[in-house]
Amino acid sequence: MEKGITYSLEVNGEGMHHSFNYETMGKADEAYKFLAQKFNDHKIINKSAAASPDEFVQLTISNMYIGTFPTNTTATIVPEEWFNKAVYEQMLEAARDYYEKTNELTID
Repeated sequence: MEKGITYSLEVNGEGMHHSFNYETMGKADEAYKFLAQKFNDHKIINKSAAASPDEFVQLTISNMYIGTFPTNTTATIVPEEWFNKAVYEQMLEAARDYYEKTNELTID
């Protein structure tokens, strides 16, 4: 694995964490926006109503440094949305499909 930064779209639910790595924040953000729009009708607006992580699906982007953490690096603000736990399997499948379709040109 090359040193540097990778951006990971994450679908977290039912005690599981699934990551889809993208080379740029822009590509990860496009995937995030696609999924957030697709499942918009299942979004949890009042997050205080969901008492535990078992009650929702979390969609977020995180960044990960591979190798030495760069000096003078600041934290980034990443998007996060919560969705009804009933859409977990569908969201995970949609994230897989999107990742495969948008990355098939880079696979040799």
